[in-house]
Amino acid sequence: MSRPVCPALRRTETGFICEYTGKPVNPFAWYCLLDYYTCPIYVAQVKEGKRVEAKAEIKPIEIEEKPEEKRIEVEEVEEKAVEKILEKRELLELPEPEDAIIEHVSQMLSKFESGVKNLDSKWRDYEDSVNSVRYDWEKSKAVLSQYLTILERMISRFNIDLKEVELRRNSGILDESTYLKLKDDLNRKLEKLSVKYSELKSKFSEIDNVIYQHVKRVIITTPTPEVSRLRISLARLEDMYREGRVSKEVYIKLKSELERLLGGST
Repeated sequence: MSRPVCPALRRTETGFICEYTGKPVNPFAWYCLLDYYTCPIYVAQVKEGKRVEAKAEIKPIEIEEKPEEKRIEVEEVEEKAVEKILEKRELLELPEPEDAIIEHVSQMLSKFESGVKNLDSKWRDYEDSVNSVRYDWEKSKAVLSQYLTILERMISRFNIDLKEVELRRNSGILDESTYLKLKDDLNRKLEKLSVKYSELKSKFSEIDNVIYQHVKRVIITTPTPEVSRLRISLARLEDMYREGRVSKEVYIKLKSELERLLGGST
């Protein structure tokens, strides 16, 4: 039984060559003796309109095969195909499970390591900002307290003036018209001052509390000598109170302030 052979296949003294490429070829491992019309080289040549004409002196090769030779040839072709499949599989081979896990864990840890470093940097900036605001506040706090005290005394003064106006009116020193005018003027000033004083006093207390909350957060999370000093001061205050060296009022006030700085824990 014979089968068609690629018209570009030529026998030479040393073997076979492909007329399309001019290079040696093994027809048993290529398309030459199989479906040569699916050979990529043959298909490309046909698309370009090139064909190899059969030479008069050399006829296309037709190989007569014995059943045993055919079986051996097919086995060789199948073996080569399997080898190619195995080569591709090696190229696409997945990493070992432990390597994949190590790589994944390393990537995740690197991500969080970068995040932690960023947090540390921001925390240092936060500490610096808190200490700066605290320093400025401590310098201004006493002055602000004095101003608020002055406003509070002015409110008391207006209340006293109102009482004096009442007395002067009752004693006949002031007539009704003058009395009403002075009273309205004092009440207007008193009301305005009382509202503003209340607003400023509230804002002062709020700012003071917020600043100390930040200071407390820095103190209790940062191992500094200041924490130790505060705890020692609290212990000494306890001893002084037990010995009767400070009053209960002073003890409660100082203890509250120290515990606030320490975050409520000793």
